Amino acid sequence: MSPYDLLLEPVLNFLTWSSKKEEYLITNKKKIYLCLFRLMIIVPIYLFIYIVSYVLVSLFGTTDLHNKGPIVKFYLSIILLLPLLLLLLLNILREENISDKIMKFFLTFLITKDSVGIDFLPLKVAFHMVGGAVYISLASWLSYYVILYSNINLYKYISQEGYVNSLFVFLVILHSSIYVFVLFYGSPEETEKQKFKKLRRKFLLWLISMIITIGFVVISIFKGYSTLHPFYFIFIILIAMERTIANYKALTEHLSSQGFYEECLKGFKGEN
Repeated sequence: MSPYDLLLEPVLNFLTWSSKKEEYLITNKKKIYLCLFRLMIIVPIYLFIYIVSYVLVSLFGTTDLHNKGPIVKFYLSIILLLPLLLLLLLNILREENISDKIMKFFLTFLITKDSVGIDFLPLKVAFHMVGGAVYISLASWLSYYVILYSNINLYKYISQEGYVNSLFVFLVILHSSIYVFVLFYGSPEETEKQKFKKLRRKFLLWLISMIITIGFVVISIFKGYSTLHPFYFIFIILIAMERTIANYKALTEHLSSQGFYEECLKGFKGEN
């Protein structure tokens, strides 16, 4: 058994027990015990978060581990815990199995991790890269020609102001966005397998989009910003987060309706 499985097995076992216990408390209307139980599960969740923080700091941090390392790991674990704690407190009286949702998050990670490699097969990646480059180049050059030579005044203005390169970069970005959108949203979904692949790709697309958006905001802040920029940054991050969560929810609903979670849980326990 790999170290990865050694870590994941007790997590899934705990979440399975926690889900059954929470379902029992919800069914029997024991709200006080339900609240106490949900507060108690914060402890093992925090331990898992601390392990993740320890690994992240150890792998990517350059802090002196004998001096500030433990404090950095502790602070990072608290940062990661705070949004989960806020979410739990907002839903502490909710008559819905929160442990089951947490378990489905881990199972979704397992299912997606095991299947996402199909999209990154060398031949498929090469085909999409070459096809995408041809499409984007052709569409950008045709658009560039139409814009410059359809109106002589526009052509003179762009040339005089030195916007020729900026125009072409804009067209490349525009047609790249169109290509990615059609590739991810225009794929067929006639079969359950095709639907799963499409939902998985859309979720990963928005997850990557959210990460890039946050990175862009960080870089932009260090380069300087106006009074309105923080509000703009907040809303673009909110949009990226909302789309990521919406696509994650659609993916989990499909996996749940097709019984993928039960199969994954049985398969994992059977292997171990």
